[in-house]
Amino acid sequence: MKMNGLFRAAIISSLTAFAYLIIGLIVVELVLAFVFGYGRENISFRKNTVNKNVSLQSMPYADLCEFGLCPKAGTWVAKKEALVGDTHQQAELIYLVEYTINNMLERFTPGSENLNSGIHVNIFGGSFAFGEGLDDNETLPFFVSQAIRRAQVRNFGFHGAGVARALRILEAGSAPTPAINILLTGPFHAHRADCVYDWVRSEFRYRVISSAAGESLELVGRCAEFPSQSRLLSISKYINDSPILGVFATARIIADYLSRSYTAEQIHLYQAMLDKFDKLSKASGSLPLVAYIPWGSLTEFWMSGFLSDPVVKFLIDAEIDHIILDHYQNTAFHIHQLDIHPGARANCTSAQLISKHLGASSVLDCANL
Repeated sequence: MKMNGLFRAAIISSLTAFAYLIIGLIVVELVLAFVFGYGRENISFRKNTVNKNVSLQSMPYADLCEFGLCPKAGTWVAKKEALVGDTHQQAELIYLVEYTINNMLERFTPGSENLNSGIHVNIFGGSFAFGEGLDDNETLPFFVSQAIRRAQVRNFGFHGAGVARALRILEAGSAPTPAINILLTGPFHAHRADCVYDWVRSEFRYRVISSAAGESLELVGRCAEFPSQSRLLSISKYINDSPILGVFATARIIADYLSRSYTAEQIHLYQAMLDKFDKLSKASGSLPLVAYIPWGSLTEFWMSGFLSDPVVKFLIDAEIDHIILDHYQNTAFHIHQLDIHPGARANCTSAQLISKHLGASSVLDCANL
C-alpha cells in the first residue's frame, strides 16, 4: 500500500508539473501574440531573373560550372516582390534591376574592365559581393573601382556562394595575380561551408582532416554529396516538422534560434577556410584582405562554446589582414526594409573603408546614395 501511495503521488506530481508547463506555454504564446505580435506577419517573396532579350527569356539565369553555379552571359532583369496579407495578393516591390554578365561569366564592373592598369583587385563572396538587388553601378566592386583609381576590379561573387568558391577559384588559378584579393564574408558563411542549406548543393565542400602531421583542409566534393550533419539543424527541423511542437510559437522560436546557431565544428571549418584563403593569396604573390561583417546576435555562438565572436579573435591571432564592416546590420544600409542585402550606400561606405585600409586616398560621396 505504501508503494502504491508513493507511485500515485509521483504520477500526480508529474501531471501537475506537465499542467504547469502547458499553462506556461499558453501564457508565453499569448504574450508573443498580443504584446510582440509574433506570428502576425504573413509575408512571402517572389523572385525572378530573366534575360532582357525577349527571345532568350526561356534561358536559365545560372548553370553548373567548375566553381559552383555561374550566371550566363547577357543582360538579366531581376525582380523581387514581397507578397503580404492573408491571401498574399498585395505585392510590394523590393527591387527591379539589371545584372550585366560578361563573357567570363562574372558581374560586369562599369569603367573597370578595359583598363590597362597593372593594379588588379579580385572581390570574392556571395550575393553581398555580387550585388543582389542592385544595378551594375551600385555594387561593392564598382565602388572599389572608383575608390582605387585605375584598378581592374573583378567581381567573383554570386548568390549563395561562400569561402569555398573563393578557394576553388584561387586553386584553379582563375583569378589575376598578383592582385589585391578581397573576401567579403561573415559568420553566416560558416553555415555555407558546412553545406547546411539546399541552395548551396552546387557549391564545394571542404573538410578539416586531422593526422599525425597536424590538420589540413581538403576538398572532398560538392555539397550535394556531403550535406551537413549538424545536430542543431536536425533538432530545428524536427521541431518545425512536428505536428504538435510546430504549432507553438515558442517552439518555432527555439527552432529558429537553433537553425541560426553555429556548432564548434562549423566555426573551426570556417576559420580553416579563411586561413587557406590567406595562404593561397600570399602564395600567388597577392595581398589578401578579409572584409568581415559581424552578423546576427552573439547568442548564436553560444552553442559552439563561445560567448563572443570567435572569428574576429581568430583573424587577429592568425595575423590575417582584415577589416571589420559593422554597418551592414543597420537597416538604413539595406536595399529595402524587407530585404537585408546591402544597398548602394552600404557598398560605397565599405569601399571607402577598404580603400583607406589599403592606403588609397580617394574619397567617395556616399551620403546621398
